[in-house]
Amino acid sequence: MGKFDQLRVYIAPTIFVLALIVFMTLLWAIMVLLFPNLLPELNGLSALPAISISAGVLIAIVTFLGDRERSSSKIFLERAIVGFDEVVKLLSNQNNNRITWIDAARTLIQTLELGDQIKNPEYKKAFDLEAEITRAKLYRALSFGDVGEPLPPNFFYGSQFWQEHSQRKILLEEAAKTASYNKTVAHEFSNDSLSPKIASTDLWEPSVIAIYDFLKFDENYSDPLDSIETPNSRWNTHPLYALRFEEGARKYVTHKKDHYLDEEGNLVNRKAQDSKS
Repeated sequence: MGKFDQLRVYIAPTIFVLALIVFMTLLWAIMVLLFPNLLPELNGLSALPAISISAGVLIAIVTFLGDRERSSSKIFLERAIVGFDEVVKLLSNQNNNRITWIDAARTLIQTLELGDQIKNPEYKKAFDLEAEITRAKLYRALSFGDVGEPLPPNFFYGSQFWQEHSQRKILLEEAAKTASYNKTVAHEFSNDSLSPKIASTDLWEPSVIAIYDFLKFDENYSDPLDSIETPNSRWNTHPLYALRFEEGARKYVTHKKDHYLDEEGNLVNRKAQDSKS
């Protein structure tokens, strides 16, 4: 973060304080000139030291508040980054463990709440970037297959064989029946052993909703790629003049610009089509 970015936080309040100083000085000067009899014990600029001291106190207060906001925002951002990393770590191996999903959802909600506490604009922007990176990581983690298929409903029922079920197109009702949730286990009490664990294997719905709500982009999201012109002036040059590293990408952009698929799935050359018409 540059020095200008650090100073920019204080520009607005500093301007306000300076304007207040000027206003107080002018007001005092007008009172002295127009109503000298009301202030016999004061002459001319005798009140300026007091005004200067007050202004110095105001500047100190503004600086303190700015430093406090910046410091707290930094702490919130650092803890939020830890939270985002923990959520990705918990869900990155495509596990469908009920407790793990609850932990991930709770951590995610608390992390987003930390983001709401960040008031410094630079740190807020950094938080938004971390959130977008985490969103992309989770999207990849919660997809499967070569084309990024969404997880099937059987996954959320906690089935250990959800990938096999998705291949066999197992019915959702069957997956629900095989999920071992809310089952009562009969056992004999003994001082030598623990009672059997009774746990639901299906994912708790609020945890699923919390994770997937985060994956959706905000309605006011502004894609940074929207500012890129397709193709831009540099990419209008012939691919032969491209660096080898970007040669394939250039050829793709050029070909995509010059061709399209019609309704019947045929590849059409735009230039040839335009010359016919």
